[in-house]
Amino acid sequence: MTSSSSFAEPQFHPTVDNLLDPLLDAIRYYSNNDFERRTLIFTWIANLVKPMAVVEVSNILGYEYRRVHDLFLKLTRSGVLSEMKDDGNYNCVGSDSLILYVRKDIIRGREAAGRIPAMFVFRKRAELDMELFWKQFNLYGKQITSYMEKKIRSLADEVDSNYRQVLLLDWSFIQDKVGRVIRILINDSIVSVKKNEDFADIRVNLRKGEIKYKVPLVKRLKSLF
Repeated sequence: MTSSSSFAEPQFHPTVDNLLDPLLDAIRYYSNNDFERRTLIFTWIANLVKPMAVVEVSNILGYEYRRVHDLFLKLTRSGVLSEMKDDGNYNCVGSDSLILYVRKDIIRGREAAGRIPAMFVFRKRAELDMELFWKQFNLYGKQITSYMEKKIRSLADEVDSNYRQVLLLDWSFIQDKVGRVIRILINDSIVSVKKNEDFADIRVNLRKGEIKYKVPLVKRLKSLF
């Protein structure tokens, strides 16, 4: 890889496709279930940074713990989600009302009290070398984002205008919920955010380097949906 055009080459597409497929599946197959669709879209976004525990998803989205637990259990049994087997490798960040569990070797935090809850990640995401992906995204983020937008736009062309509006409401709902988390992470110096007209530039500070994401705001997504 010697130029920014390299990521647009076909041999890189399978990596991005495997990362993006769970999001597209959530949109495609859960059109009639707001709870499942929103939970899966949020979990996909969170998995870009870390695996998620049921209690984290429940607290952030405001959904009943049992509903999220049952959904994760069903999806684990069907092979959509995978449970991570590394209980001893987590610190925690955040407040007493919203504790987030982070990998010790990736993000600095404080020692977690008590047993670490089971952590879940989309199976296709678990199969990827995410450290390599983050490095590539930092170098070729514009090309990757453009490719992802084309995939999402292709799916949007398949759905009717009413569902497109529902998806925009989903994104507005999720951004509102994530806002609380972002504020906590900013206070812990883990995340920094800079907004412009259409995007929020988010930087996640890791033990080694950082991840940079360009996250579209709701009005930006209207051009896709």
